[in-house]
Amino acid sequence: MSELEILKTKLKQTEEELWRFKTISDKAGLGIIICDLKGDIIYINEHFAGLLGYKVKKLIGKNLAVFLNKNQIEDATESTKELLKQERFITKDVLYTDKDGIEFPVLESRTIIKDKDGKSQYIAITGIDITDIKQTIEELKSSEDRLKILFEFAPDAYYLTDLKGYVINSNKAAEELFGYKREELIGNNILKVKLLSADQIPKAAEILSRNRRGEATGTDEFILNHKNGNKVSAEISTIPVKIGGQTLVLSIAHNITERKLAEKEKESLHAQLVQSEKMVAVGTLASGIAHEFNNLLQIIIGNVQFAQVTENLDEGKESLDIILNASRRATAIIKDLLSFSGKEKSEKEICDVTGLVDSVVSLIKDHFKKQNIKIISRYESIPQIRVNRGEMQQVFLNIITNARDAMMPKGGKLEIVVRQDKNNVIVNFKDTGIGIEKKNLSKVLEPFYTTKDSPKGDSMLFRTGLGLSVSYGIIKRHGGTIEVESQAGKGATFTVKLPAKDTETEKVMFKYKRKRGIKRSSDEKYFNSG
Repeated sequence: MSELEILKTKLKQTEEELWRFKTISDKAGLGIIICDLKGDIIYINEHFAGLLGYKVKKLIGKNLAVFLNKNQIEDATESTKELLKQERFITKDVLYTDKDGIEFPVLESRTIIKDKDGKSQYIAITGIDITDIKQTIEELKSSEDRLKILFEFAPDAYYLTDLKGYVINSNKAAEELFGYKREELIGNNILKVKLLSADQIPKAAEILSRNRRGEATGTDEFILNHKNGNKVSAEISTIPVKIGGQTLVLSIAHNITERKLAEKEKESLHAQLVQSEKMVAVGTLASGIAHEFNNLLQIIIGNVQFAQVTENLDEGKESLDIILNASRRATAIIKDLLSFSGKEKSEKEICDVTGLVDSVVSLIKDHFKKQNIKIISRYESIPQIRVNRGEMQQVFLNIITNARDAMMPKGGKLEIVVRQDKNNVIVNFKDTGIGIEKKNLSKVLEPFYTTKDSPKGDSMLFRTGLGLSVSYGIIKRHGGTIEVESQAGKGATFTVKLPAKDTETEKVMFKYKRKRGIKRSSDEKYFNSG
C-alpha cells in the first residue's frame, strides 16, 4: 500500500471517529465545549450552542468569555490556572448569557486535554442547564421558609420531639402557653419537664407510645403547670412526621383555659336558672300544698279533740292511728318539697327514676285533684341509672306542670309510664289537653317559647317560658332525648329517653305503701280526681 493510500485510510478513520464523537456529543443531553487555553472555542456541540441561542458555526472561534457573566470572567481565568497546575476536574455553577442577554445557570465541569507529548493544549468543558433545578431549590427554600413562618407564628403551641419525648424545637406560642423559653425546652424530655402533673404523665407516655407505632392521636385534654405556677387547660393532638429522614412527633396544643372558665360560668348560670324554675314551680304548687296541709291539720285536730273526749280505748287508738298517718303524710310532703326545692348537687348518682317520678307526682297529686285532673301511673321493672337527682325532678315537674296547663280549665287525664326499651329507660307523659299545632312542634323546646297569654294557647307553657328548654338541656347533658308527639285538639305525648348503660345491672321492682286515695293493681297506680 502506497503512502498516499495509508494517509487516505487514516484520514477516513479520523473522519469516522470525528463523526462518531459528534453524534455522541450532540445526543449526550449535555453541553460540550473544547477551547484552547486562551478560551477560544474550537468545538461546541449543538446542545450547548442551543443553550446560548446560536448555530454551531457562529460560535467557532468566539472567546468563551463573551458568554460569561462579567463577574465570573476573572474566576474562569483563575480556574484555568488551577487546572494547569493540578490537572484535575473543577466543577462549579457558572452563569452564562444567551443571545438575548438572559443569564442562565450551568453546572459545568472543566478539565485539561494534553497532546501526545503531555503538553496541556485544550480545555474540555461539559455542562448542563440547571435553571429548573435552581428554581426548584428556590421554591423548596421558599416553601421551607413559609413552613418556618407558619410554625413560628402559629396561634397554637407547636413543639417537635423525638420518639423518646426530647424536645427538638418549639414556637413562640409554646413559650406563652408553657412559660418556658425555647432554650429551656430544647434538649429536655417533655415528660420530665414540670409541665405535667404526676397523674397525667402516664396518659402522655401512652400517647408517645402510640406515636412510636406511627399513630396520630386525636385531641386529649391536659392540665398543664405554667412556669409561673398557674394551671392551664389545653387540648393536645400529636402526629408523627418525617423530617430529614427521621421520624419526629409534632404536637399541637390549644389553650382552652378561657373556654373552661366560660363553661364553669355557664354551669353556674344554668344551676341558678334551674333553681329559679324550681322556685317558680314551688310557688305554683303552694296553694295546693297549703290546702292539703290544712286538710291534714283538720284531720289531726279533729281526731285529737275526739280522743280527748272519748272513753273508748279502741276508738281513741283508731284516732291516734289516723293522726299518725296524717302526720306521716305531712312529713312526706315536706320531705318531697325540701328535696325538690333544695339546690341539687352537681354530680350524678345512681338513682331510682321511678322513685323520682313518684316523688314529683306525690307532690302535685292533690293540687291536680282540685283541678279535676286524673293521674294514671304505670311503673315497670327498670334498672337504676346514674343521673342528677334534682335535675331529673325538675324535668319531670316541668313536663307534668305543662300537661296540667294544657288541660285547664276543663281538667283531663295524664298517663305516666316508666319502662325500659333496650338500652334506654323511657318515661312517657301523655295528656288529654289541647295539643300542639304542627307548625309549633319544632319550637316547643326553644327558650321563651310560650303561648300562655293566647286565648287558644297550645300546651307548651311554663311560667317563664323556659321550663321545657331547660328540661331539654338537662336531658341532653345526660346523653338522652326528649321527643314530642301531638296533634291540635288531641293532647300531647312527651317521651324522655335516658341511656341505661353504665348502670346498676340489677333490676328493681318498686313497691309502694298504700296511700289514701290510691288504688293499686300489680304494677299500676291510679290517682283519682275525686
